[in-house]
Amino acid sequence: MTGIPGLKNLKGAGNSVFIPEWAHAANGSDRIAIYARMYHHLSEQWVAAGNHTHAISIFAHDEELQNYWFRHAFGMEVIDAVLTSKPSSGPEIPGLEIIRANRPKDVAAFIQMRDELRRHLAAAPVFPPISQGSDIRFLRERNTLVFMAYLNGCPAGYMMAQTEADGVSAIVGGVSELGIAGAYVRPRFREKGIAAALLGKIIESGESRRISRIGVDFESTNDPACRPDA
Repeated sequence: MTGIPGLKNLKGAGNSVFIPEWAHAANGSDRIAIYARMYHHLSEQWVAAGNHTHAISIFAHDEELQNYWFRHAFGMEVIDAVLTSKPSSGPEIPGLEIIRANRPKDVAAFIQMRDELRRHLAAAPVFPPISQGSDIRFLRERNTLVFMAYLNGCPAGYMMAQTEADGVSAIVGGVSELGIAGAYVRPRFREKGIAAALLGKIIESGESRRISRIGVDFESTNDPACRPDA
């Protein structure tokens, strides 16, 4: 086990340590006891150095390890999910138009909905620290895809993806992966299949770029994002 110390404001104020999924392992029938010895030894040094917040990435199927960390007051914060980029089609939605965000009205709607998403995340039960940055220059970058959904002419939602997106499914990252860096459907337009249609456009664009995987991360307390049918 090892970690990256001295990170600023990672899941809390002050200095933090992050233990990526590739930075820890143990085997055998006593693997949890091994984890306990490793963490007790390292956490003592981390705290002595002023790193009072610790975060670790683990795989979803490892329930034994999840239980160990939960018993040590760790809570689930962010979930990373990965799917194979392959053609996807759903039922046609009457009045739905999905286009790349490249017109002034698309950018204006994107900025407004991004602010709505920030306010949604800042409210219960999610409420993580949300940045208030207004820089949208990334919309011009070649590694960024932003699709807007309009239902009967009304801005209904958006989905944004980037190659080599920071923090998204890092273990399978690289130029062959797209990371979904933002997604939002306005409440009155939900449960109509709009998010699935937006994802379909992302996958279609990934196929044209020879992208093999799509990754996304989201807050575990964001109930709409956790729904398997969302």
